[in-house]
Amino acid sequence: MTEGEERVLLTEPEADSAAPTPAPAQPQNEEQVEEDTKLETLSQKLERFAEEAEEDTESVYKPPTEDPYTKAVKYMEMHNVMQIFQHLTSEIVYHRPVDPLNYMLEELQRMKTARDEGGEVAS
Repeated sequence: MTEGEERVLLTEPEADSAAPTPAPAQPQNEEQVEEDTKLETLSQKLERFAEEAEEDTESVYKPPTEDPYTKAVKYMEMHNVMQIFQHLTSEIVYHRPVDPLNYMLEELQRMKTARDEGGEVAS
């Protein structure tokens, strides 16, 4: 330890040794008493708020999040997306058009027109 440094006790002294601990300072005037009361009240409010917030988070039901894959499959089933792709693929394989992309666009347009007219979509 070098000169000018001060030793700091990191643990509390044992009860039967050392000097008694000093009593907390008493407020000097009425204003200080009111201020201490306000601070204490604010502290109590903060504790109550923290406890209420903790209770609220525990009591709110949060449904489990749905797996993105399952969600995507349900969407595709609901809108018959797999059947549409299957239909387009089978049409391309069967007809072997020179421009498959244009053929798919035309087939999709035919399917959309049939759906809009209230007819069945060919598959």
